[in-house]
Amino acid sequence: MNLIKALTIMAVIILILWFFPPTHKLLTDFYENNVIVQTFVDILIHVVQGIWEGIKTFFAEIF
Repeated sequence: MNLIKALTIMAVIILILWFFPPTHKLLTDFYENNVIVQTFVDILIHVVQGIWEGIKTFFAEIF
């Protein structure tokens, strides 16, 4: 449970920093120059997209 809280707080902080131009460029450069971060972020994005599509399909079939 503490891990989930920590990851949520970290995600919120990164999301807030994303909207400030200097840190946006820093985060973008970090993502583009780090293969490990790229892989992790891409996997996370695909997992979330898959879950979202599954939820949409589930509710589309019910209604």
